[in-house]
Amino acid sequence: MTTSDATTNRPKLRDLQREFARVQRRMLDTNVSLLILIDGWESSGKGRLMRDIVRELDPRYYEVRLIEPPNLEEAQNVLLWRFWKQIPRYGRITVLNRSWYSELLNNPKHSAKEIKRQMEAFEDLEQTLINDDMVVIKFFLHQSKEDMRKNIKLLEADQNTRFFITERDKNQLKKFETFEKHFRNIIDLNESHGYPWDELTSVKKRPDAHLALTTILQKLEAKLASPERDSVNSKRPRHTEKQKQSHPVTELSLDKHLSQEAYDADIDPLQEEAGALLYEMYTKQKAAVLVFEGTDAAGKGGSIRRLVRDMDPRGYDIATTAAPDATERQYHYLWRFMRDMPQDGMLTIFDRSWYGRVLVERIEQFTPTHRWQEAFEEINAFEHHLVDQGRLVLKFLLIIDKDEQKKRFDAREADPDKEHKLTDEDWRNREKFDLYEEAMDEMVTCTSTKEAPWIVIPATDKRYARIEVLKQFIEHANQWLRGN
Repeated sequence: MTTSDATTNRPKLRDLQREFARVQRRMLDTNVSLLILIDGWESSGKGRLMRDIVRELDPRYYEVRLIEPPNLEEAQNVLLWRFWKQIPRYGRITVLNRSWYSELLNNPKHSAKEIKRQMEAFEDLEQTLINDDMVVIKFFLHQSKEDMRKNIKLLEADQNTRFFITERDKNQLKKFETFEKHFRNIIDLNESHGYPWDELTSVKKRPDAHLALTTILQKLEAKLASPERDSVNSKRPRHTEKQKQSHPVTELSLDKHLSQEAYDADIDPLQEEAGALLYEMYTKQKAAVLVFEGTDAAGKGGSIRRLVRDMDPRGYDIATTAAPDATERQYHYLWRFMRDMPQDGMLTIFDRSWYGRVLVERIEQFTPTHRWQEAFEEINAFEHHLVDQGRLVLKFLLIIDKDEQKKRFDAREADPDKEHKLTDEDWRNREKFDLYEEAMDEMVTCTSTKEAPWIVIPATDKRYARIEVLKQFIEHANQWLRGN
């Protein structure tokens, strides 16, 4: 039986904490995870609230992490890179002291355009996590100006706590009214877009832990009671039926050819130019992301090797995507790809990619229908963020027909130097060749955007495909580096 606080008729805090511990144990065998963001005024009791929240939890199954201003490595990557590293695995809990909004909240001088830009990135991230059965709760701590002044004075008076006081605390107190207006603007923008904060009042550095725990329990219980969803619940618009009717893959003409003489004349100058562009990227501290997908045996590896042959190997990475390992399966599918995003001045090439979600995971039924359908908009938001952060994003799709694939499989099987490239999985996938082509049709129509286009290349002639990859990279990289 839950006991009550005699003065308020509310459950005792300890009872709520113990109930949270029971719910935590129920979460362990599910795909439901919990992410709690605690932000708001400095010196308002965020640490105390965190202690109250986790007091009775099993420490093996939760983490508390501090969000600080970005370090040099983090500043050289895209905005969301460091936050993707903080998300909890399935069945676990993470509490963030501050949040991805912290830098935005602490700079009221941001323009309306920059606020909108960052808010869009954060809301896209939250929707992506919510789609994956994560409960995301954001607590914003309010306090009065007088309380803040007293809290700072008390912390400064004790040599063991004065280190808590930073320039942020002093600046917020000095410009209290300015920050109050700025905070309200951010909160209201989130509310209007459907990603609200749960606001808590903090008096004498004592946030309302009763309300916080009650909110947590209500939202977790609701999710655990009905974790499965029958349809897509994204707040973002999805692809349309009209888009799904186009056939950029199944209707692609595959008869493109290039003579050996033309190939020999083109290959060296193009590779030299690609190498020079990589150096230019480094000097301008601009980063690029290339994705290679396509029919099995279409020549992705050969095209990648020709693309980078004259590039300085210190300037690029090849991220080869295999089936997710045991650790990777415990996280959102985009988590492992964000880890490999290039820092400023670098190039990362993904040999297969996050598009496995809407290809192999879809065809092999590794993922529920509603999740791979949601992936189209999740991926569009993911790539939009890369471009918005100054990255060049190009996606190459190499296509061959079923007969050509059979020839290449047979040739690999007969060649001791290439037989390792042919697996039982390749033969199994071949049985679903038409399904994969249909899935690629939908993938291209739903995720090829002006800012992150798919470049669909007929690859029956390997020479043609390799030269086309080089030409397309050079053309797009030149336009991007020169701001065209």
